[in-house]
Amino acid sequence: MEPEGAGRDHVRAVLVEGESVAAEKESKSHASQSAPPKLSSVHHAALVSEAMFGLVIACAVVALLTFGVVVFGLSDSLRRGGGGIELIDVIIFVVVSALGTGFGDTVVDPTSSGMKVVVILYIWLSAFIFTFVVGLWVSRAARLRRLEGASQRETLAISVAVVVAVVQVGSFAFSRVEGWTFTDSLYFATVAICSVGYGDMVPVTRLGKFALLVYLLAGLAATTFAMSTMVDTIAVYFLQSAEHRFLRQRISQRDLAAMDQDRDGAVTESEFILFILQEIGRVSPEELLDLRAAFHCQVAQSRSAGDTESSGLLLAQAQAKLFARSYSTVV
Repeated sequence: MEPEGAGRDHVRAVLVEGESVAAEKESKSHASQSAPPKLSSVHHAALVSEAMFGLVIACAVVALLTFGVVVFGLSDSLRRGGGGIELIDVIIFVVVSALGTGFGDTVVDPTSSGMKVVVILYIWLSAFIFTFVVGLWVSRAARLRRLEGASQRETLAISVAVVVAVVQVGSFAFSRVEGWTFTDSLYFATVAICSVGYGDMVPVTRLGKFALLVYLLAGLAATTFAMSTMVDTIAVYFLQSAEHRFLRQRISQRDLAAMDQDRDGAVTESEFILFILQEIGRVSPEELLDLRAAFHCQVAQSRSAGDTESSGLLLAQAQAKLFARSYSTVV
């Protein structure tokens, strides 16, 4: 049997070694804080997958618009008050139907019930695809902003500037092309970009129709993205404010008891961090269970493969806690 003094020396030696390793990791952590943030492998893989999926969706959008132009252009079922139907009119009809902006100048023949069914299906399919595209775009941009540490004020200012710039450029373009006053142009640009479409004012020249087409495709996408970003930024601001207020609160004995997951009477740094992450909603209990299951699965796989070094590294935190408990018992 090993003498009591030798056991104490062994525990102290293990603790000293653990403290030196922790100090070395902390120094590396401070050194890495000055470096620019880098994407983790998981975030990088997710962004690449989203980019590929976004490319597929973009192709679907182009195919959808092309399909609409071909179907409505060849069907001879569109009617336009005050003139005949040209290709640019068909394209505008397809775009405004897909984006939810209707001016009422070009409509489907009221006697064509079959084409009305086609329009219904086309509108619902377009609404799903475009809403999905905008949501994916906003989600991806928000994730990148958080990873890059962009300030909320800067993001909000850029979003407001984008909306103002889009409407101003559209107003100037319609004023020059259609000969409208700036007030009328601003009125039409706002009605068009907000998907209202009263129909009391519409471009009549080919250049004006082309400007409307570009304005709807580019302007509506940019404005929707900017406004969604504004809402997301404001929501994140209030969420982070609530988190900061929570972190500044004094921790109660009840919270400390809840932190102690293994009920050993001591709260470790890991237990504290996991509890706080759950309280502020950054991680769910189900996600923690999945992570613990993945941890034990990795340990089991390392042991079954005979990789004692990897399994030992995975269990380092548990062993350190065990040594600390043994030290308190011996001393």
